[in-house]
Amino acid sequence: MTRIVGLFADLDIKPGALGSLAECHKVAAKLTGILGIKPAVIIESGHGVQPIWRIANTKRSPNCISSAVEREQWKGLLQRWGGLVQQMSSEVRPGSCVDGVYDLSRILRMPGSVNNKNPKAPVPVVTRIGSESRSVHRSSLLRALDTYDAQPIKPRSNLPEAVPTTRGEAWKWVDKQKGSSATVPEMLALGRYRSMLDQLNYDELVAMFRDGTDEEASAYNLMRNRVLYVVLLSTENRAGLALALEFIKRAYLEVMELRRNGDAPGEPRSEREALSAFERALQGAVGRARSRGMSPEPQRDSDGRIVVRHRVDSAVSEA
Repeated sequence: MTRIVGLFADLDIKPGALGSLAECHKVAAKLTGILGIKPAVIIESGHGVQPIWRIANTKRSPNCISSAVEREQWKGLLQRWGGLVQQMSSEVRPGSCVDGVYDLSRILRMPGSVNNKNPKAPVPVVTRIGSESRSVHRSSLLRALDTYDAQPIKPRSNLPEAVPTTRGEAWKWVDKQKGSSATVPEMLALGRYRSMLDQLNYDELVAMFRDGTDEEASAYNLMRNRVLYVVLLSTENRAGLALALEFIKRAYLEVMELRRNGDAPGEPRSEREALSAFERALQGAVGRARSRGMSPEPQRDSDGRIVVRHRVDSAVSEA
């Protein structure tokens, strides 16, 4: 995370939270009044509303994160903003609670996708775009939080725990994924948005693993993260998982061979150790994917791109 570009409120309709879309919009309107700026967009997430304001980036009020100190400052601001959202929710519906999702790593529901919490009644995610909206300055946000004495909301993590997975179970899961065994010609026919064509750049993988450092960007961590990425792509109905994994494995093995031969920096691993490391990465990735489940297929255009449904609304905050 290198900068903060948006400020969001996650307003849910559920027991213990808000009771209707109208109440969600009332909270959004209250927050708009406090900030003095309309949201850039409002996402109707299927069972709630997510207004989003732009964060300005100026010399006096930057939105960049370039140090651990700035990261902690933004972390605190977002948690206090969550406290302000809670205050406004309580004013609209006394006793209601908002989720503690105001952290740097939060990912919101994708516009154009489908909210499938209730499989019997899936709801499309629609975005309302504000035609007139300025950006919120960090200094203005801080003044608003101080004015309302907003206290940090307790963060929570809703990530499910990984499902314990053996190596055999991991490969069986890979084989059962839709389109897992797709060939390059089959992926070309599907296109880059329905397949993993973009993950088949072997030279790029070798270069990335070879240039890894000894810290977070080590060759092993880079390989593990790429394995997790393609495994999760498969849960989003991308074809070609088996071939993508083969490319990653071969690239990692080549880098370890280069190290053993003295042709690349870093600690070498034997071929057996490298294969074992790859298998561990796959086990962990599949365990994460099994806890996540399959994503519903979003609406796509003829090229396979996800269709983002939206409405333009110049008075979006007044809904």
